[in-house]
Amino acid sequence: MIMTTGKRLGSPLDLQRRRDELCGRRSVSAKCIRVCTGTGCAAKGSRKVYELFAKAAAEVEAKVEAVTCVGCHGFCQRGPIVVVQPGDILYQCVEESDVADVFRETVLGGRVVERLLYEDPVTGAKAKTADEIPFYMAQERIVLAHNGVIDPKSIDDYIAVDGYAALARTLGTMTPEETLVEVERSGLRGRGGGGGRRGGGDGVSGRRGPSTVEDAIAAALPLVKRALEGEGRVVLEAGCGSCSHFDLAGARAVGIDISQSQLERNEVLDERILGDLQTHPLEAECFDAVVCWYVLEHVPRPDLALANMA
Repeated sequence: MIMTTGKRLGSPLDLQRRRDELCGRRSVSAKCIRVCTGTGCAAKGSRKVYELFAKAAAEVEAKVEAVTCVGCHGFCQRGPIVVVQPGDILYQCVEESDVADVFRETVLGGRVVERLLYEDPVTGAKAKTADEIPFYMAQERIVLAHNGVIDPKSIDDYIAVDGYAALARTLGTMTPEETLVEVERSGLRGRGGGGGRRGGGDGVSGRRGPSTVEDAIAAALPLVKRALEGEGRVVLEAGCGSCSHFDLAGARAVGIDISQSQLERNEVLDERILGDLQTHPLEAECFDAVVCWYVLEHVPRPDLALANMA
């Protein structure tokens, strides 16, 4: 990671000069290792993976430009995620014991470690880059376009990818009225105001919209919990992780997850199933209800997962 100099930027021109300076230092052909340290990957040990890569790179400093912590790729089911440049090679489920192989074979040798590539659960085809993985192929990232690429703690990383350019334009060339019109015209929707249009909560008028989506979900949880409770009920929590969202009185809680360690830490479950939600055989008509909380957006084939739970 290239650290900031701490020099104060006093104008849009200063910002542009800083961006040009940063971009001039970086090369698309340079060797770079990006380790996801988002919540999902961090829970699976990615911080230690990052430290081992950083240590290995320090021993051959001239050959590796950067080892960087990056934000969540969204592919939490397959974490820890590591991307090696050049080549945009994506490795999944990377453990501490894999670091030496990746560094020797890919970073220094330019060869791919096949066993760490993503494999389609249906076709068996292996993907070398994110663009070849179904989970990413259907996505067009806009706000999160640089997630997984830049270090979220590095202001220089952000500036290098046009960070603050819109702010500079707004403060340097636009009136307050023009700014409000631009925000309203964009049609952007935010989390505050339950997804209401930006520009003052409810357009440019400044009126607040309804409660947030998170508030609505929180309000519904007690109702869902009461509906699922009861002697003899069996509830499957798909992708339960280490902390279930329901502690159901009288019901038998069954959880399925791909992580043995997270299953072991989950104290709510009565039964634990180690398996992939997309492919693990689930006995038909054996559950009264299935709870799937913030999971489908993190699996490569949500259609398979849904079909498997049906």
